[in-house]
Amino acid sequence: MKPLETLEYIILAALVSVVPWSWELATKLFAVLFVTAVARAIATRHLGNPALSAPMRWALVLMVGYYLWNGVSLLWTDDLPSGLDFMETRLPLLLLPLMLLGTDTSYLSLRRRRGLLYLFCVSMVLKFLFLIIKCISTRTSFGSLPLVDNVHYTYTSLYLLMALGFLFIEWTRRRHDMPRMLKNSIPFAAVALVLYTLLSTSRTGIIGLIVFLVYIVIRLVVSRRNFRLALLILLGGLALGIGIHYALPENARRVTMTLQNLKSSGDGDARVDIYRCSLRAGIDNMPLGTGVGDGQQVLNRYYTQAGHDWDNFNSHNIYLDALLTLGIPGLLLLLAMLVLPVVDASRSKNPELLMLLICFLFVGLFESVISRQMGLMFIAPMLYITASTPSKNGERRCEM
Repeated sequence: MKPLETLEYIILAALVSVVPWSWELATKLFAVLFVTAVARAIATRHLGNPALSAPMRWALVLMVGYYLWNGVSLLWTDDLPSGLDFMETRLPLLLLPLMLLGTDTSYLSLRRRRGLLYLFCVSMVLKFLFLIIKCISTRTSFGSLPLVDNVHYTYTSLYLLMALGFLFIEWTRRRHDMPRMLKNSIPFAAVALVLYTLLSTSRTGIIGLIVFLVYIVIRLVVSRRNFRLALLILLGGLALGIGIHYALPENARRVTMTLQNLKSSGDGDARVDIYRCSLRAGIDNMPLGTGVGDGQQVLNRYYTQAGHDWDNFNSHNIYLDALLTLGIPGLLLLLAMLVLPVVDASRSKNPELLMLLICFLFVGLFESVISRQMGLMFIAPMLYITASTPSKNGERRCEM
């Protein structure tokens, strides 16, 4: 690699290592990454990225359009300071596509990409061990793990699902150059991340983990005819679930409460009522939405009408949030910029990118991921790492 490419790779390594621990520091590193990418483009006198496929380029253009539509919505926003705050928070949605469209990322070969993602997984495992030690030293129960963490557990579940997805890709990857010690360590790292997910009390993470385990079992049975391993994973998952049910009843209660409230929005979890109020507010403010700065105030009024005294509870859903604040144009831009790269990743056999997008789309059902830096500072560097077209890197891929 050239000097500026090496520097950029080092910044990316620091960024993926820091994201699970501190989104504030990750924000500063992302700013440094942007400056480095611009400097590299100026030094090489080259503008453009041949490593991107045409669909990915269009998706990035749509991402710029989504951010600019946020700015246009300020024209009918009453609370302009809040709108400007949202624009500042979502600035990575503008900087990321400018970086990817303007600078050549061909140097991020499959091997280097895998190295960065392995580093991210190691950071997640180390954080889990650190939190376990912290729980022991402070005599805090493992069921209260989120109390000693500085990252919201729903966002932690996004990080964990992506790490587990990458480890599964690596475990099923047929490569003869993978060291035996590395391949043998993958199951142990996966077990640690599964335990981290269960102890985090995140319903999003636990439900996502259940879906992920079912997918693994089905794939082992259908694609690989490995009935013994599928049965072992299924029994292990059931045993772990039973153990968590009795050892950590609060975790089980939160998940079952959510499932029960899909039928009734009684005295239990508030999430379903939040969705109903958000959807009602979004429909009533069609077609252009409330404007990026007024969504929360409007939503608060709908909470009051529904008999709730909630204050500043957001939509907890990126799609409902887009409909409420940006209207139909904003929702269509959001769906297009997310679905287009999913289709492209599946066609070009880019499993890392596909796994990232699936995790983001899933967690986006339960949290307004792109309205907080905790979400954006994970998505932005990961997309920068995985967006390149595999064929441009000259290395064979595996299928998910």
